[in-house]
Amino acid sequence: MGTDVSGLPAGSAGLSVTHNRPLAFLAANADSLQGAAGAFAAVPAATNATLNATTPSAAPATDYYASVLTQTLTFYDTQRSGRLPSSIHQAFPMMMDSALDDGKDVGLDLVGGYFDSGTSVVKYTLPLAFSLTTLAWGAIEFPEGFAAANQTAHLLDTVKWGTDYLMNCVPNSTALVVQVASKERASAWNNPANIASYNLRATFTAGTQLPASDAAGETSAALAAASILFRTVNETSALPQPPPIDHSSDSNQLLAKAKTAFEYADTYRGLAYKNIPPENGAFVYSPWGYLDDLAWGAAWLHKATNGTGHFSWIPDYRFNWDMKDRGVDVLMATTLSDGMSSLYGSRVKGMFANISYPGDEYSFFSQGGLLIRDLALQQDYDFVSAPDSINVAFLGYIVSKYNAKANSDLATIASEFATAQLNYVLGDNPSNFTFITGIDSRSPINPCSMLMHGGINISYPVNNKYVLPGALVGGPTVRDKYVDTRLNRLYTEPKLICR
Repeated sequence: MGTDVSGLPAGSAGLSVTHNRPLAFLAANADSLQGAAGAFAAVPAATNATLNATTPSAAPATDYYASVLTQTLTFYDTQRSGRLPSSIHQAFPMMMDSALDDGKDVGLDLVGGYFDSGTSVVKYTLPLAFSLTTLAWGAIEFPEGFAAANQTAHLLDTVKWGTDYLMNCVPNSTALVVQVASKERASAWNNPANIASYNLRATFTAGTQLPASDAAGETSAALAAASILFRTVNETSALPQPPPIDHSSDSNQLLAKAKTAFEYADTYRGLAYKNIPPENGAFVYSPWGYLDDLAWGAAWLHKATNGTGHFSWIPDYRFNWDMKDRGVDVLMATTLSDGMSSLYGSRVKGMFANISYPGDEYSFFSQGGLLIRDLALQQDYDFVSAPDSINVAFLGYIVSKYNAKANSDLATIASEFATAQLNYVLGDNPSNFTFITGIDSRSPINPCSMLMHGGINISYPVNNKYVLPGALVGGPTVRDKYVDTRLNRLYTEPKLICR
């Protein structure tokens, strides 16, 4: 199965795809891990389509998930910046090489990486690093799913494209590139490559006076996670055969850069956004703090170095680009020898033991069952972030994997919760709507994406020209409603990470 879908007009049937962040636990489902059978059974028959739409609706759900996984990485492909490989040009003719002078203003090669979202050609270090960390983590935990879908090489290429860029963002132990390009004018609407060519793309670098512990800690985590992935991919018995490229040298370089990034993050404390003037997008990704990012980076270095250091000082349902608390708990509970009996394990148990389900007195879910991570955002905008819910569900599948035998009750709770979130996004919700582009007739046809729209005015034409597979839109209202219009950006814009 391939990814030659760029020429299909919006609304075309026959694409079976999904989004970047669900990738990891979709791999878990494709591998029939604990709790996956429930997800297979709950997938609506209408979504059991393959790329050529010839498989009958009664096709095995495992085939459906494998086809979904085959396509999910294409969202990353469509967000690539830099000198694109010929395979990308062939699959997506509307994509062009872009931002080929990035970094020249500071003497660095910052060509490459990924644009942030459907409406932005800025490259933000913090959210990109988080996206790559979780992508690598999913591949580390569930390699069999990628192998079953024949996506191991695609996965490695996707991670490498991002980490090659991130390594260049770490010039030494006293600096970090935190952003390339200014936040575009609100009226800018065009092919992303065109915007990247005519907008001044300044490089914003944090140093010792205004440091960036948040972005540097996450960058350390991403590079350490990728180093584990590239080191083990040739060794794991889950793969039918080693990939054609030996990634051992990549692994060593990644780990060295991860240590450098963490040294900077730990030595010089501060938040990245303070290096960026407000008019250039300082508050697009302005986190609450940086201690969780330091803990996150240290945890991944601990795992990457087999526990030889970096974790001597580390100290709700939060796991996203801004708050890594629960990610640290799950990672350490599944890494340490005492595992679930450790302090981290006790917090993981508490996390899933206390999850309220729809209808409970203290329910933190939409009426149809989608987890509400940010109550303030929900109250201000009547909005529930589907990507945030997916992130926590991903943790649920990892917890289920490691507790299938020792704590079957916890494994069941975690997997049932994760499966319910995944099913919601894939169409099992009150509106019978699929929140991922290209899956079926219920998918969004007008997500807020310049590349999909193909025009130069956000309002015209009304419908997008292209369907690009694998984009998870923002999410529904707390009442599970969704209006498919680009002008409703909070709800309809696809991004590399959650809002």
